Amino acid sequence: MAKCFRKNTRFRILVRKTNRYFYASLISPDGKMIFSKSTFSYRSDNDKSYNCKSSSYIESLAKDFSDYIREKNLISSVFY
Repeated sequence: MAKCFRKNTRFRILVRKTNRYFYASLISPDGKMIFSKSTFSYRSDNDKSYNCKSSSYIESLAKDFSDYIREKNLISSVFY
């Protein structure tokens, strides 16, 4: 991970998409990953109907991620 030379005082949200999954991460001002979630975690071995392009998994990811940020009271100190 590349180091940023400016002094960050807020948490960052990193969102990325691959051909199969969506990932969301919360990164602290000093560059350490605090929380990470992916749509891979919603997939079960018994669930043959899993479709990585389904928006319901992405909505679940966004809800869980935003609940975590609200729980830690980081709403005002996060940027995207």
